[in-house]
Amino acid sequence: MPEYRYEALDANGQFVQGNLDAESVAEAVRLLEPQGLRLQSIAAVPDISSTVFAAPLRVDSSWSGPAPSTMQSLLDKVMQQRDSLVPALQALASELPFGRTKREAEQLGRALSEARDGADLGRNKLVIRWLPMLVSESDGANGSRRLAEVMSQTTRELQNRNEHWRLMAYPIVVLITSVVVLGFLCLMVVPIYDELFVDFGMRLPTSTRLLLTFSRTLQHGPLETLLLAVAAAGTMYVLLRLWTRYSLTTRLCGSAIGGNSAAVSAMSTLTGHLAELLQVGVPLPDALWIAGQGCEHHYYRSAAEQLAREVQFESLPLQASRAVKRFPANVIHALSIRDGQPSIPLLRELSEIYSRRAQGRGDWTTGLFAQIAIVLIGFVVGFVVIALFMPLVTLITGLL
Repeated sequence: MPEYRYEALDANGQFVQGNLDAESVAEAVRLLEPQGLRLQSIAAVPDISSTVFAAPLRVDSSWSGPAPSTMQSLLDKVMQQRDSLVPALQALASELPFGRTKREAEQLGRALSEARDGADLGRNKLVIRWLPMLVSESDGANGSRRLAEVMSQTTRELQNRNEHWRLMAYPIVVLITSVVVLGFLCLMVVPIYDELFVDFGMRLPTSTRLLLTFSRTLQHGPLETLLLAVAAAGTMYVLLRLWTRYSLTTRLCGSAIGGNSAAVSAMSTLTGHLAELLQVGVPLPDALWIAGQGCEHHYYRSAAEQLAREVQFESLPLQASRAVKRFPANVIHALSIRDGQPSIPLLRELSEIYSRRAQGRGDWTTGLFAQIAIVLIGFVVGFVVIALFMPLVTLITGLL
């Protein structure tokens, strides 16, 4: 019976390792799970009489990825098609506005043109992310039609990926505008009333005192105020990046807000990538892992890795997997509709539906932010006006 050596974490988070006999990796995993161990790696103990040693096989939720033969086959396919892909990517980059999307298309084109072979190409993380689009093809279509479809889907994926950043840009601009308006009023208007209130020795309400304090701070320490504002803006930017990077909205709120714009856009990319990979014959576990890397959504990437691991190593039916709860029901249905086999046309249709839904949410949210901007700026101006005129009303009333 084969012997396996494992490394794991126990219930207290302590590192443990050991050996056990089992017929297969799946059986070894089943034997270890009742012990409350969280596996980090497991590998067959090599026969000392053999000169060929087995590579460690990751079985935790961060599965190391598809079989080398699968990746090599896909990368070789890209190398065969690069004479048509490079000009198309260069043309696409020339039409895009300046920004991350344009730079990424240019980098992808350069990586394809400069690669010596498939192994060299596989060392580029950008290529791995866009691998599903680079190997996609339509049965029976000529080369130009296939290339047009690839470029069309690539453009759509780039737009979907940047959609949530476009949405976040609007509230940031609104916030900056409100701060600028408040700063202008505090520098140009509030000091006039400040002198008036001091001359009359008036008792001021809380809102007026707060406004005057901010105005005096801004006048007497402009550099300190500016540095504080920059530090606050930097902190907010870092928090926003961390929030987006780790998909905290989806993680914290779960299915309650599982349909936020970033999640819908990521699901459009994930289902589209799955359809293209399955079309060219990539096994489902490998397709799930590669598609998860390309969706750029931390929550769905880890969910795809978990689902791939369970299908690959635990030999679980798709519906019995624990990871299916992390995906929309339509996606799981598309992956098992035909006697447990994926439906590629349905996956493509779901990708289109999620893409349109993400675009619709983006348009709706942008319109909503426009109204919020008006309300926020109105609130800032209204607060200043009320804070300045309340003491005047009290003064006039006292004179009557």
